[in-house]
Amino acid sequence: MKTVWTKGLDEEHSSEMRTAFLQGTLVRERIIEIINEKINTSRKERITKDAYETPNWGFKQADACGYERAMQELISIFTV
Repeated sequence: MKTVWTKGLDEEHSSEMRTAFLQGTLVRERIIEIINEKINTSRKERITKDAYETPNWGFKQADACGYERAMQELISIFTV
């Protein structure tokens, strides 16, 4: 469990958060599946032929990479 879940909480709430996090395995796994689906959809859109025909291609690629990086960070937060 990442410390971001308990950062800034007092000991009682921190303990409750740890318990809730560990009990929420099914929900966390489903959230990770949803995020992975979003990553895959974004990748498919990024590599279409139409995507290369825009003059802003570099900016779109940078944005897509940033989006994927953020989604991967979320996955790491939900992973034990």
